[in-house]
Amino acid sequence: MKLKTNKLIVFVLGIYFFSLGILAIINTLINKNYFGILWICYFGLLFVGVGMIMRNSSFILSQLNLLTIPLVFWNIDFFYRLITGNSFFGITDYLFVGQKTLGNFITLQHIYIIPFALYAIYLIKLKRTDAWKISFLEIGLVFLIGLLFTPVKENVNCIFNSCISFVNISGILYYFVWFVVFFIMILITNFVIVFIFKKKD
Repeated sequence: MKLKTNKLIVFVLGIYFFSLGILAIINTLINKNYFGILWICYFGLLFVGVGMIMRNSSFILSQLNLLTIPLVFWNIDFFYRLITGNSFFGITDYLFVGQKTLGNFITLQHIYIIPFALYAIYLIKLKRTDAWKISFLEIGLVFLIGLLFTPVKENVNCIFNSCISFVNISGILYYFVWFVVFFIMILITNFVIVFIFKKKD
């Protein structure tokens, strides 16, 4: 009975996140922000949803490798702005200007996708430890597609310049730093999550 309940919980969460990912893409297209569909957080919504539906903990972990540390910074910036009214990193300033929209509701998934994804892994159990391979492949494709097909002014996935206001690096050096930072974040996140779940087991 408990196993069936766990499967149902993970499945429902998967349907929710996958549906939210589709909604995010549709909303972006409706607003004619065509390049916005390439943001990695949208891929994360879809792929976390697929991982939950398929009960594939490694696939879920591969997305956590990409999202966890950036979303920690996002949440720090969001709650700092929410509590103090002042900008910190400048990442979430867009949420506090203009009208409240469906896009803002979708964006709030940044707050809860990580805990729910971890909970899903807890229920499914972590069977493999090499999800970082998928993460490396995905981030390489994200960079290549963004570099070749998105305008500099859109700065999708912060590929062309930093999304953190006080980081000023540009050109080839910035691309190198972007890759190094993502690779380090992927490896650290993968190691920590695997360590936690293997220790628990």
